[in-house]
Amino acid sequence: MERAEKTDRASLIYGLAKGLSFRVGNIVPLMHSIDTYKTLEQGTMYITNKKILLAGNSGSKQVQLGKIINVNMYSDCIEIQKQAGKNVYLPVNYENALRIKVIMDTLMEAAC
Repeated sequence: MERAEKTDRASLIYGLAKGLSFRVGNIVPLMHSIDTYKTLEQGTMYITNKKILLAGNSGSKQVQLGKIINVNMYSDCIEIQKQAGKNVYLPVNYENALRIKVIMDTLMEAAC
């Protein structure tokens, strides 16, 4: 999954008469950000004592455990923060996210 931020602007439109309106949008714009995720690949994740292997239909990607800074758990995904490159987001349910987090924390602690 890839994280993308979407920002929307809101404006206020006053109706003056039928077919005539006055738009006020540049005075005080209302902005809010929404995090959206786009699925890049589907496949299987393998965790070893040295690396994470993500095997998908179009190829595989690996992340060395020594290159992982942190693993964050969210309600709908796991985020793997790496030293370089984009972070990896894996969509999983909460129960599997908790299991992966415990395994990753144990392996990262043992690697140090």
